[in-house]
Amino acid sequence: TPDQIRPQKQASLFSYESNEQARAPLVVTPANVEAVLNASDLEIDDLNEIEGDGTIVYIDHREGRSTLPAYLQGLGFETVFTQLPCGDLRLSERVLIERKTTRDLLESIKSGRLLHQCRSLKASARRPLLLVETGGEAQYSVHPNAVLGALAHITLDLGLPVMTVKGPMEAAHFVAVAAAREHDALERLRSFAEQEGLAQPDVSASVAVARRELAAIEAQPDEHHPWLDSKSEHLKRCYRHAVEPLITEENESIVMAFAPDLGGLFSAQPEAVVKASGCSLDEAKAIVAQLHAELTSQ
Repeated sequence: TPDQIRPQKQASLFSYESNEQARAPLVVTPANVEAVLNASDLEIDDLNEIEGDGTIVYIDHREGRSTLPAYLQGLGFETVFTQLPCGDLRLSERVLIERKTTRDLLESIKSGRLLHQCRSLKASARRPLLLVETGGEAQYSVHPNAVLGALAHITLDLGLPVMTVKGPMEAAHFVAVAAAREHDALERLRSFAEQEGLAQPDVSASVAVARRELAAIEAQPDEHHPWLDSKSEHLKRCYRHAVEPLITEENESIVMAFAPDLGGLFSAQPEAVVKASGCSLDEAKAIVAQLHAELTSQ
């Protein structure tokens, strides 16, 4: 039989059936129910412990009739009604939220307004979000494929996150969690900026250099100072620094005639040198030969 020729340690397919039959049924005990309820209570307590601590949430004035601002105030947030150019809630300069109820979402899809709003939201903040409240709304005459297609375009093509909650209370708790995370992120960024900032001795040294430059400008107003250079003068100064090893008393006026075009100097033919500097053709040939010799030796 197959059982006789099968290796001893190899399991039979029929053994799984016997194991399923031998498995004890799941028994729901009061202890198991109590453990699940306790875990749920802990989650609810964690949500209820969220405190806004006076953090400001800017809300568009069109959300004034919603219960969301009242829930946020109950969590300790300070709500400020304003006219937001885009979105319904702004938590910071980076986080902007567009809030939609189910009815509003379906109407926006039907009118084509949703995609325009999402594109504006994406362009107005570094971390935009579409928050959809799914509960407590009546059915609406929009095909499910239209809803799924719009949400797929928003998430995959536009890269806009979509968060769904049951209602205003759950939306308020989500906004509270998001605001707390954003506040912590900004605090970490501020702390990092303070640690990486210039130390006091470096600032003092920079101020001392600036004072010396200003004193030199006051003492010698007719001299050339880097701080007073225009863009053209700055380029000429850089050009002079680059060609300094090539300049002699005889060719200084010829070499500086090309300032600040360093490429034009090294690529110029004798005729171009004559035209730019007004020197003789022999002098132009000599300077071109000198430049090419220096370039070749380098």
